[in-house]
Amino acid sequence: MIPGLQKLTAAPDYAARVDLYNGEFREHGGGLTVNVYVKTERDVVVVEVRGANPRDLQTAELRLWAPRHPAQAQISGMTLLSETWVDNKAAGASGKTFGSLAVLRVEARDAHAASAGNVAERITFRSQEDGSFRVLVGAPEWTGRRC
Repeated sequence: MIPGLQKLTAAPDYAARVDLYNGEFREHGGGLTVNVYVKTERDVVVVEVRGANPRDLQTAELRLWAPRHPAQAQISGMTLLSETWVDNKAAGASGKTFGSLAVLRVEARDAHAASAGNVAERITFRSQEDGSFRVLVGAPEWTGRRC
């Protein structure tokens, strides 16, 4: 979630386009321009923003849903949620082990990562002086091996 982009989607001049050839989602409105794409070689979604007010405090938040119980960590301006579980509770359970990892990173000024509850992590930041910032969300494939 990037609440500061609500200005974009609520603007009377909001418009968006999906570019299937290049795999991009482009939006503009309210003085903001956003380009969203996936870096497939790295399992990363990139949200590039231009036109933000460099004085405004922004947030980007990564959330899971209950009843998840992820481990949470903040490392060098990044934040992550990870979890491993065994499918052994419900009828028809496979007995297999599953896992997930999600990482949030912001390329901007004054980035600070912190926990935002039991299933959420947040980074607060300010855009670059030119009004640009990038939010990167990674969710790599889990192969069942420990890192």
